[in-house]
Amino acid sequence: MPNHIKRRKAVPGDIAELGPTPVESVRKAVSLLSDKSTDNDLAQLKDIARQAILQVQIPHIPPMKSAMEQICEVSRLLVNGATSSLVVRQGSAWEVGAASGEGAEKICGMRVDPDRKSVAGYVINTHKPYFFSSIGNIPDLAVNENRSRRFGDSFCAIPIMDQSGALLGVLNIAGMIQDGAAQRTRQESIKGILDAIAIKLTKIREKESLFLVGDDIESLKQVAMDKEKMLMMSVHDIKNTLSLITANLYYLQQMNLGEEAEEIIGLVKFGSDRSLDLVLSILDSGMMRDQKLRPNFSTVDLNELFECLANEFSVYATRMEVQIILDLPERTYIRADRGLLRRLLANLMDNAMKYSPKGSGVIISAVPMGESVDLTVEDQGKGVSKQQQESIFNFLQGNGQKGRDGAQNYGIGLAFCKMVAWVHGGSIWVEQGPRGGAQFVVRLPRD
Repeated sequence: MPNHIKRRKAVPGDIAELGPTPVESVRKAVSLLSDKSTDNDLAQLKDIARQAILQVQIPHIPPMKSAMEQICEVSRLLVNGATSSLVVRQGSAWEVGAASGEGAEKICGMRVDPDRKSVAGYVINTHKPYFFSSIGNIPDLAVNENRSRRFGDSFCAIPIMDQSGALLGVLNIAGMIQDGAAQRTRQESIKGILDAIAIKLTKIREKESLFLVGDDIESLKQVAMDKEKMLMMSVHDIKNTLSLITANLYYLQQMNLGEEAEEIIGLVKFGSDRSLDLVLSILDSGMMRDQKLRPNFSTVDLNELFECLANEFSVYATRMEVQIILDLPERTYIRADRGLLRRLLANLMDNAMKYSPKGSGVIISAVPMGESVDLTVEDQGKGVSKQQQESIFNFLQGNGQKGRDGAQNYGIGLAFCKMVAWVHGGSIWVEQGPRGGAQFVVRLPRD
């Protein structure tokens, strides 16, 4: 069979994974430093801390507390503090999202009122850092905070800004002792890791956004719960009806009613199966968002899976006058949830069929890329514009086009595909295919 898919060179990730506990490298570096450490020693420690933050692994699904705790611990070790915490936005409020060190369990989850006169409120409102000095240097701060500080106890609160200048959070470190020049060098060191922390908080926010139903969870919570309850009740009823239809169609297929009847039954069954897939995708998307669904990993033979999909779509492809082309150069295996992966690929194939002109082909392929594999579904339609290549994966966005059957694509299936890729530790994107159509690529780790 001709090779229809061009092989790509492996693209390394943004950050090399050098171990599950990057804080250990910082802990070891700190233990080698002494009070007589030179500025150069401390500068090297800054570089080690920055790399450790970049190595922090972000979970595929919320909660993200473990990643933020490691960021806190690295920052705390860098300046020899007693306690470190990250204040982040939760809905419309600010709270301590994670903490490390002495008393961390007491402050984690505490709300921060930006209107109250406190160090954190000062930083949130002014976007200015408060560095390594007695809290008494800002006279108008709350009296109770002044009283809580011991003489010589140093404290810092630093705004974490994204590239656009928006506030991502506040890094607090307390319990440091002033030590002259070395402390000033450590002040510069903590500034030097802010960009790494901003990168991580931005990635955390991106992942959390996949699982949020609104910008203000507190105000929308009750309305969302009522709507979702009604939706899920309806979807469950539809699921039961479709399951009954599918079972009876299977019974009819065993009756040998003739070639024409079998083709009609096959098309009806295909439509019923696709509708059932959509219902299951809605249910699973809700469970993934609520952190109740975990992939059931097993070894999946991609060749066997692709052949099953091609067979499943064969009657529909014949009716649409589109050829299914399998490009499987070698037998490839992957650790994945077969059911979720099948529905992801079925969604992509269904879209490819809708936008493929008569007489063209839909090409599906698995291309090993070292420790990952690229699953591609390519059509020969009009393609997807660069402006739409990101938005089509958003829930209810769609691509603004209609398929050959006149139906509008509302993006429910593609939003589900994005969530499945994320919970597998992978990614999905669309690009222009070598034949001018749209080529969807799902990159997943093999293990």
